[in-house]
Amino acid sequence: MTVRWTLGNPMLIDRSWWGGALKRFWKDRGGNFAMMTAITFVPILLSVGAAVDMGLFYRGKSTVQAALDAAALAAAKQFPFEQDDKKLEQYANDFFLANTSSLLRMSATMSYEGTEWTSDKSRELKLAACFEYKPIFLAMLKVTFAGIEGSGCAEAESVIVVGNTTVEVALVLDTSGSMKDPPAKGGNAKIVTLRAQAAKSIETLFGSGVKTGDEDPVKIGIVPFSGGVNIGTDYLDKWWMDPDGRSPIHHENFDWTTYTGKVLGVETRLAAKSLVYPGAWILVAPPTTPTTFLTRQYIYKKLKAANSNWAYKGCVESRPGAKYALTDVPPTSSDPSSLFVPYFAPDESDQLTSDSNGLWSNNYLTDSSTGGAEDRMRNMNKYFSGGQGRAVGSNLARTPSWMCDSPPLTPLTTDKSTALKAVKDLVASGATNVPQGVEWGWKVLSKNEPFTDGRDAGDEKNVKAMIVMTDGENTYYNDTYNSTLKNPATSAFGAYGFTGYDTPETTTPRLFDYKSGVSTTTSTSNYTLAMDGRLAAICENAKNDGRIKLTTPRGVQLSDERGPVTRDGIIIYTIAFDIPASAKTRVDALLKGCSSYKLSDLKDTTKAYAKKEKYFYSADSDAQLQAAFSDIMASLSSLRIAR
Repeated sequence: MTVRWTLGNPMLIDRSWWGGALKRFWKDRGGNFAMMTAITFVPILLSVGAAVDMGLFYRGKSTVQAALDAAALAAAKQFPFEQDDKKLEQYANDFFLANTSSLLRMSATMSYEGTEWTSDKSRELKLAACFEYKPIFLAMLKVTFAGIEGSGCAEAESVIVVGNTTVEVALVLDTSGSMKDPPAKGGNAKIVTLRAQAAKSIETLFGSGVKTGDEDPVKIGIVPFSGGVNIGTDYLDKWWMDPDGRSPIHHENFDWTTYTGKVLGVETRLAAKSLVYPGAWILVAPPTTPTTFLTRQYIYKKLKAANSNWAYKGCVESRPGAKYALTDVPPTSSDPSSLFVPYFAPDESDQLTSDSNGLWSNNYLTDSSTGGAEDRMRNMNKYFSGGQGRAVGSNLARTPSWMCDSPPLTPLTTDKSTALKAVKDLVASGATNVPQGVEWGWKVLSKNEPFTDGRDAGDEKNVKAMIVMTDGENTYYNDTYNSTLKNPATSAFGAYGFTGYDTPETTTPRLFDYKSGVSTTTSTSNYTLAMDGRLAAICENAKNDGRIKLTTPRGVQLSDERGPVTRDGIIIYTIAFDIPASAKTRVDALLKGCSSYKLSDLKDTTKAYAKKEKYFYSADSDAQLQAAFSDIMASLSSLRIAR
């Protein structure tokens, strides 16, 4: 055997020796398996190690991306509350660190990239992350790529749209007399706490002072309610306010055949039915051009001239029947029943009771008739004589606006100062009529007349929401004098008129006309039940206005035990605040039924509806009311996140 060493080569072996050695090696079976294993072990080990490294790398990469997405979502939810970049970055980073604490052999950092507007007027919030993996085996193989230690960090990004979903919110707030009191558990007057929490919610929704407008549209309406809803005095002569007196309820407590006066020294009937508009009345003596329609508006203007206390205050009565009273059917001139009618509590008869004044509760004019209570009330001449004028009582008693004592509503506005002033001016007085509050909350959110500031129903890029808060059960009162002395009107006047008699214009008192079979018993407890029934119906109709399909991220329609899943067109949040113990069970159930299902539970198609939670809150203290409003604001913030 000859061995040759050559400079530049490690070792050269004679070919004859090499060939023989190979033959002997292949023939020799001793120790063959061990030698083969030794030869193949290193590459196998390196391959397995590399696979482990790659698995840990991609696992860590997924963890980082998920943590970044969670942090972006958290920051997006916080954005309406806070716009300071440093605070938002810290808020997001806390989420990011909490969700990346389990990383193996990987380090990751997050950075807040801020927000910017896109060409389609969406505001995007961006987060970025940089991460590196410290390999074990890949380093031996000298494998390098972004994300491997020493090769530069790999980058991840999460972008979430905030504020591209517009929001319209109606705050429907109870301002009845009981709101002057503190909760049973103590604290400030409930109206004080309500003003504070409503103002805080307005600040939150408008983004803590961030200007809103075309790019970030937030609209808020304020709808106070007590015995009715005051829409404001500016609408008295609008076309939808029945200026010609054609609605079937417009003349409900008037008898225009009694309107007389001297013409050329002869006592003459001054009114006649219109030949053009059935149901309307016109002034015929003397005739006027254009035609003078005899209406509530006409009476209000005459009364105001005689006594400013008798001027129109802004309330509207409920329209007749379920088709109009429980829906958002828009008013049209061709359908008189669809028109709205100014609230008008008629003057009730005098000198028919035994009280110290010798007068009915809502008597403010000297009678022009000597007949019975109903005849005296319906006689029209007294409205144009200007006689008497008793002092105005609580709840605007002894005026045409009796029980119309809530502050005027504020239609949807993009001006934060306007909304804040509206809640600052809330005062507590009067009865409780939640169905009227919800009805007008719906109208404020609607695109239909009388308020047209709302967007189209069913718009997926717009959230319509109503926050309804009340501190008691629905109330409609019997008038002590009317009941005791057999006045056929029975009840005090309210948004549904009187309850105790059928007028020539209506066959069923309006409080009970929302569906067939409703008891017309004239007791306060039955009035409450009727109002509860009206509320339940209005809530369902409002929620069904423009329902929106719920889909998977891939756009597939969700379905559950009831079929295709949709969310409410108007999302209703309800708050029962310090409800008296005697009514709490019933009122809580009523308000819970009125509220919407939580969106997260709707999307869980495996959960039975009996176990799905709703946007209902029961608050017994100032702190609980604050918590309820805070949770609602967080929910609305989540709903505004588009993706």
